[in-house]
Amino acid sequence: MDTVDSMRKAGNDMINQTTPGDPYVRELRDKLDQLGNKWDSIVHDANERAGELRETLHAATSFWEELNGTQQTIKDLHEQIRAQEPPALEEAIVRDQMDILQVGHINLCNKNLLCKKTRIKDRPVS
Repeated sequence: MDTVDSMRKAGNDMINQTTPGDPYVRELRDKLDQLGNKWDSIVHDANERAGELRETLHAATSFWEELNGTQQTIKDLHEQIRAQEPPALEEAIVRDQMDILQVGHINLCNKNLLCKKTRIKDRPVS
């Protein structure tokens, strides 16, 4: 902004040094106003863009954390399933094995719901 302020100051200095009634004063003032308006528009747009980038960064960070957590849950569930004994013939042992499998499934479903809740509204998911 130092450059814009310098241009405004130089333009105002030139206006102050002109003789009254100089026909170029109005043109110079118009140019200075245009410069100021364009600069203000750039600053506004840049601030808006920075806000959008912060919002996107937050969403991306949440997504990657959840993705990594979900992948770890899937890995843990896979390891639990592979580590289990073959299905037993005894009813109580089979129920225990089914309970372990159900807990893993619930954990995975909960992660999936968490992912859906953190999506930014009105933004397509690709």
